[in-house]
Amino acid sequence: MAESSPTMTLDAITFPAGDPYRVPDVYRAAERFWWHEAVAAELRRLRDECTNPSTGEGYSAFSVSGIAGNIKGMNAYDVAKYCRQMITWGELVKAEPLWDFEPELWVALSE
Repeated sequence: MAESSPTMTLDAITFPAGDPYRVPDVYRAAERFWWHEAVAAELRRLRDECTNPSTGEGYSAFSVSGIAGNIKGMNAYDVAKYCRQMITWGELVKAEPLWDFEPELWVALSE
């Protein structure tokens, strides 16, 4: 079983030796669902279709609670859990905040 850690963290999940989920591809194949794709799609939308008034470009990263607020039916706790899984799989990375809000809970696409 995975090690216990705080709910609102974006640290990669570590599994003990011998756990099949220790292999990111095995973990991803068993656990990836539509809500993971919704998070990735929202980050792509923010990057490609929105304009940050400060830079004139898309948002290269976004906060967990901001992502949750933009996807109907999501909440910050679940999005943090999904983002943490996606970081473990290599789909997302922890990111520097674009403004001073929840600086430890920002993510970006790894692509």
